Order: sequence, then C-alpha cells, then structure tokens
Amino acid sequence: MLYIESYTSNAVGDNLANGKTWAKSNRNRKVVRMALVGGGAAADAEVDVFYGSEQVAHLINFKTGAPDKTKSLWHTSNVFVAKNTPISVPVTNALSATATFLVLDIKNV
Repeated sequence: MLYIESYTSNAVGDNLANGKTWAKSNRNRKVVRMALVGGGAAADAEVDVFYGSEQVAHLINFKTGAPDKTKSLWHTSNVFVAKNTPISVPVTNALSATATFLVLDIKNV
C-alpha cells in the first residue's frame, strides 16, 4: 500500500511516524521503496528511517513540489520488518513551513 504523508514545520527529533497506522503492524512487512519530496527548497529537509533500532535509510528532499513516480527519487529497501517492529522516522534537518511529503510503499509479506 502506498502511503503519502504531508508535514510542515517539524523540528529536529520529531518522529514523523508517531500516530501513523503504518508505523507498527501485527503482520510481517517490507518497505519496498520510500522518498522524501517537497519543502521550500531542495535539500532543506532530512529524515532517518529506522526499523526497530536499525537505521535503514537517510532521506533528503532532492525535489520540491508534490510527490510523483520519478524512479530516481525512490530509495529501495529490501530489509524485512518483523511484525510488531516499529518504523520510526526522526527528523534530522528541520522541515520547512512548506509541505514536505514522506512517501512509503509498504507490502505485507
């Protein structure tokens, strides 16, 4: 399932996964691909992606505007996420007041 979440003005340390239904599941899953786009300018927002305590990605918004299907923007992930393992997405470079989009393609396995 493709999840597109919009955020504005998040501070360093904020977890973008807080309160999201995709952040924890009682099923095994895999985040097949992910992207961070939008913001006021390219490279003005950064997040890390963790499965449990394992960091699997560092995403930077290399493109402003709404998300699209440009393959070069996608980070591919092949790490298995066991059931009940939380996905967390802490902000490492504060998001601007302009909408920034986190895009996750999550498959149950």
